[in-house]
Amino acid sequence: MTPTPIGRFMAGLFDSLSTQIRVLDPGAGVGALTAAFAERLCDEGKTSTVDFVAYEIDPVLNTLLGRILGHVANRCRDAGIQATESIRNQDFVLTPPDLQDLFRQHETERFTHVIMNPPYRKISGTSTHRMALRRAGIETSNLYTGFMYLAAQSLEIGGEMVAIVPRSFCNGPYFKPFRERFFAMMTLRKIHIFEARDRAFRNDDVLQENIIVHAVRGVPATHARITASSDSTFDDLTERIVPRDRLIRPDDPDRFVHIAANELEHCIADRISAFSSTLAELGIQVSTGPVVDFRLRDHLRPHPVSGTVPVLYPTHFPSGSICWPKRSRKPNSILVCPETRKWLWPNEGDFVLTRRFTTKEEARRIVASIYSGDLPGELVGFENHLNVYHVRHRGLTRPLAVGLSVYLNSSLVDQYFRQFNGHTQVNATDLRSLRYPEINDRQLAHLTPGRHSELIREIIHSVAPRFCPGAEVIYLGDTGARTGYFEPDRLARLGVVVDRHGKLPDVVLYDANNDWLLLVESVTSHGPVDAKRHNELAALFATATTGLVYVTAFPSRNEMSRYLTEISWETEVWCADAPSHLIHFDGDQFLGPYTPNEEVSSKD
Repeated sequence: MTPTPIGRFMAGLFDSLSTQIRVLDPGAGVGALTAAFAERLCDEGKTSTVDFVAYEIDPVLNTLLGRILGHVANRCRDAGIQATESIRNQDFVLTPPDLQDLFRQHETERFTHVIMNPPYRKISGTSTHRMALRRAGIETSNLYTGFMYLAAQSLEIGGEMVAIVPRSFCNGPYFKPFRERFFAMMTLRKIHIFEARDRAFRNDDVLQENIIVHAVRGVPATHARITASSDSTFDDLTERIVPRDRLIRPDDPDRFVHIAANELEHCIADRISAFSSTLAELGIQVSTGPVVDFRLRDHLRPHPVSGTVPVLYPTHFPSGSICWPKRSRKPNSILVCPETRKWLWPNEGDFVLTRRFTTKEEARRIVASIYSGDLPGELVGFENHLNVYHVRHRGLTRPLAVGLSVYLNSSLVDQYFRQFNGHTQVNATDLRSLRYPEINDRQLAHLTPGRHSELIREIIHSVAPRFCPGAEVIYLGDTGARTGYFEPDRLARLGVVVDRHGKLPDVVLYDANNDWLLLVESVTSHGPVDAKRHNELAALFATATTGLVYVTAFPSRNEMSRYLTEISWETEVWCADAPSHLIHFDGDQFLGPYTPNEEVSSKD
């Protein structure tokens, strides 16, 4: 039941309309997509003959489909196109094997075009559909990818497919066999994404994020076109061309599809490439929590009692820190016995945990927490709705766990993850596919809790990985009595000798890729980088062998507005409520060192 504007947009994606066309619409519904395709044929007038073939098993829809296809064929004839239509009241996946063999073996029987909106339905490993797809050469867990695979097989070389499908096939272990087989036949040419699915499909209960794909069989391409719009009017359509190797990376064994819809997302993908380590190289594993509660229901207990150990669910990490035991519908403990022992791990070290499922409304797809192994008991259970980072079922060292959780909770990782994950599930396979920073053991930074420290944390989580990936933290200031963080020897090697009390900015970062020192002031301490502070910092870092970049960090744009007349020229401004953007205050160099000819002054 594809809306008419979307059907017309899909029909417009085909590159070639030859004189003789055979078009397939599997799962045709009432024929909206076939009608849109025929409309384009009639408008362009390049085609002499067309054969329409539609599959639909719903008897009610078939009646309407017959009427619409009859109207479509008559309109083509009126436009001078010889047209035939055929409705096959058969399940496309369960089409007799001899007909599927005909598609696969005889070029003359294949289609030139496929346009479709296939049904979305999970299929079990023992179902008739699953077995039929296995016979056809594909292992897949959902009906829509089965449709895509069989339709691709029915295309001639150079034949084109346009389909509106869930984005879930782009990643994850369940669709890996499909991606391998499908992309061995088909080359992606165009992808369209809807930035607000509730507006594009407002009349439907759409649970998945849908995309439109255009692919060609057997014809390689070096680039692909990615478009985006907020809804089905396509009034705000944006477009960008990307190298195909950025869409599906040649060195990626999982064949994930990365969709960067704009320059910012493209920049995010570039910046994440600064991290090159795999979990295997770091000696870390990530696994789905081994405790499946419905299988061990008889051994679960609502409260800790003798003979039990803690069992942890996502509900035990409401705000990033552990809350156990907790009053909820979920149990807090599990009995240690021969039936459960193999699912329990040693309660040692720091485990990094992420939730496997999030809601559409949550700000972050990946939310990492640390369990420090400090609950009672020699063993601990992790429930199946958690992903657990570990080293051979034991926890990590404290610095490694902290660094890993900071990285996973960064907005850079979150935005990058969304490029290839179109749903709310975060699988362990997805987390293994990420690239991670190299291990570099450093001292921990301890900051006094409060508004200032929260903004400092956001600077480290968001500014550093997004705008200077791989940057070193040289200094973190603290408003309380704690020690903060300082590496004076590292700063000295960059030409600056100063003690902790030398009026350093709140954060000092070193970007080795550009040889920059980023001097970041948090407005929550002593205000922004105004003209006076700019000149103080310039004098303090005058001996630096690097370029200097001055940044003021604000909790929000609203708070920034109070200081607009004070902020110095030739500086950058970053706001935590818009973490993907920087605001540049004049100067000829955006996010880079600036050497003024005279002292900097505030704006009038």
